[in-house]
Amino acid sequence: MVTRPPGEIFEGRSVTLTCSCDANPPVVSYTWFKRSGIEDSQIWTGQNYTFEHISVGDSYKYKCRASNRLGSAISESMRLDILYGPRRVEVFSRPSGGILEGRSVTLTCSSDANPPVESYTWFKRSGTEDSQIWTGQNYTIEYISVEDSYKYKCRASNRHRSVFSEYTPLDILYGPKRVQVSSKPFGGIMEGGSMTLTCSSEANPSVKSYTWFKRSGEEDLEIGTGQNYAIEHISVEDSYKYKCRASNQHGSAFSEYTPLNILYSPKNTSVTVTLTCKAHANPPVMDYTWYKEGEGESEPVAYGQTYSITSITKEDIEPFYCKTRNSIGHDYARPVPVTCISKAQVAAAGIGGFCGGLATAVLFTILWIRTGFTRAKSQREAGFIVAKEVAQAARPFTEGEFLKSCRIKVCDLVCPDKKQVLANLSLSRNTAADRVCEMATDLRTQLSERSKDFTADSLAVDESPDTTDTAQLAIFIPGVDSNLRVTEEILDIKSMHGTT
Repeated sequence: MVTRPPGEIFEGRSVTLTCSCDANPPVVSYTWFKRSGIEDSQIWTGQNYTFEHISVGDSYKYKCRASNRLGSAISESMRLDILYGPRRVEVFSRPSGGILEGRSVTLTCSSDANPPVESYTWFKRSGTEDSQIWTGQNYTIEYISVEDSYKYKCRASNRHRSVFSEYTPLDILYGPKRVQVSSKPFGGIMEGGSMTLTCSSEANPSVKSYTWFKRSGEEDLEIGTGQNYAIEHISVEDSYKYKCRASNQHGSAFSEYTPLNILYSPKNTSVTVTLTCKAHANPPVMDYTWYKEGEGESEPVAYGQTYSITSITKEDIEPFYCKTRNSIGHDYARPVPVTCISKAQVAAAGIGGFCGGLATAVLFTILWIRTGFTRAKSQREAGFIVAKEVAQAARPFTEGEFLKSCRIKVCDLVCPDKKQVLANLSLSRNTAADRVCEMATDLRTQLSERSKDFTADSLAVDESPDTTDTAQLAIFIPGVDSNLRVTEEILDIKSMHGTT
């Protein structure tokens, strides 16, 4: 039995099997058989058996039987070795199914070919392109991560052709990553409005639960569950830092803290007064200590060159003073009384100090008190009472009857025996205005004379809004004479409309 064409048999070609035999008389019939399993089945009669397009499915053992009237003879079986390129190229992974991030995975390329596959080449799909990454039947990824989530394929080649497998995506399992909090509406939220916080994350499989926390002091308090957390009627009390936790069966991860930007009108308005202690010393001052007059040095109220009073009440009417010290000795500053009445933005300034928010009338009234009396405690209290009355009433200092009522209250403290005399006085607007101007002129003259004895002086300014929210610039002149007597007086107040 012979084949035509002789030699190798390639899939898809035409192949003819010929049965030849010596016989006398000549062969009268030829019969063809193929072996399927353990049985031979008859498939053809005739000296030639032809395959038009031979395929790998024809790879059986064939034999023929030759017969004449004297008998029959059967040939040896011939197996057809059909050559073909790779087919059924497939990719398998070990382990199969989902692969937990951080584990190892091996991809194997399998194929059917004759002769066997000579080379395997691996590719991964990045965007719209395939990039070659490896050669060999197996491709192993150690410590696989979500960044390895490409589509992979292999190419099997022998001398007849090359064939690609289908793309195989890797199902990489991992816990939540890149957990973030977003807010709606975005940015600032008006107090009283509503806000929804949304937690988002990447995970495979998807996130199963979300948990919300708010930062209170040094602790995180759990406040809710679910992907969204809504706050109705938001208020400044909700100004915490918020974060969420995303979880699936492979782990949990937290977002960064997200603060809420709650917009609201001014609240808890208060006045802050800062006292500054200054001294000339050589070597320089080592420390500054603040005291409240009347409480002694056993109970200092603050340390440092400045002392800020953020909540001023009537109890602060006792003057404050500072003590300076270096390696040679110490010295004291004269007491400075400071008080503010926190009602309808009322503010008052004491002798030798200034507390923001005073109208010019307040300062003139205090100066008038100082020129008529000594610096005893009752006079200081009287000055604050007048300042309070003027600031609360918001009335000009030229109203004589109002000015008289202030003077009577002063008399109750400093000269009750003169109260009736003042009550009988008639103060017209012009009289009051003229008197205030005379006092102001007198005070300026006194200050001008005293400043001639100054051996050192400077200028100081302070700015604060008055009760109408108009900025006022107060100008002071501190100085010291040859007897080391310290003087600090106000020169003037200038309104700064439209200026801060």
